[in-house]
Amino acid sequence: MKPAQRVKQEEAAPSLVPPSPSIELIPNGHGRYNLKDQPRDVVRIFHSALLYFFGDIAREHALPGIDKRTEFATNALLCAADDLSLPRIAERVNNDMDYRMALITLLTARLSTFRGNVKDAAVASLYGMYKVQNGCGDRVAGLLKGQTFIYQVKPDVRCRHLLPCPPGKPNYSKPFMHPAVGTVLAHFFKGRGNDSFGSRIENLLPRNKDTDEIELPKAMIALACTAIWSALSDWATGTHIHSDFEGSKVLDNYQTHITVLDMLAGKPAKYQEMMDFLVQAATTNSTFSGAKAATASQMQQDALAMLDIED
Repeated sequence: MKPAQRVKQEEAAPSLVPPSPSIELIPNGHGRYNLKDQPRDVVRIFHSALLYFFGDIAREHALPGIDKRTEFATNALLCAADDLSLPRIAERVNNDMDYRMALITLLTARLSTFRGNVKDAAVASLYGMYKVQNGCGDRVAGLLKGQTFIYQVKPDVRCRHLLPCPPGKPNYSKPFMHPAVGTVLAHFFKGRGNDSFGSRIENLLPRNKDTDEIELPKAMIALACTAIWSALSDWATGTHIHSDFEGSKVLDNYQTHITVLDMLAGKPAKYQEMMDFLVQAATTNSTFSGAKAATASQMQQDALAMLDIED
């Protein structure tokens, strides 16, 4: 998968390509377009473009406005047409506004599912990572205050013989290093073989300019944190009240995390520490080619830490 090329969108012009059954969109009885009804080449374009589209969402802006969504989707369609050697569809996307917008609508309709799956991963982490359960309103309020939930937690040294150690105070020098953030990010890298989303967009991911190691995009990190925030907010009253993970409702929180990430990037050593932690947490033992397997020495340390052989 090659990096998407940005194209300039122009006003629609009359199509130069004569109608062809292999690329014409087929409306249903209500004048809308269902993917299952479309010709084979259109379906092929859609599935290829969807990966480019979600790739831009994950690496550039996870909650884009309508103009940016349209830009992402248009570029995704053109890149997919180039990959699949379907210039007739590329020409229609470039010059036929109705055709372009129909395909864009099909792509953007999948966005809520993409983001919803990230929130599902966050929801699954709440009890194990934050001990969220009925009657936890005060605890949730503390986690939400100042985005405390993103910080690594210092173990309570008074109970160091217990594993896992009961949580102590947040370590405000280590933002985005709470294990839950890595757990939610791992959602992007789960899959069989090279089927995970992270593996399929690997060459679109940023790299460290000094080491050439894969890094995670700020948009992906911020989306994971925003999903955790949304999942925690559902428990703000102490009982669970589900909320949709919609851009308009969570955009301010997402932008907050982007702002913190931008500030952290101004401190290269701290940013690299955070990035190393997140890449490790998100990809360890996954099929992602940039993943790092757990070392034997770490396994030994974990095993030895469980022993209690004092007299």
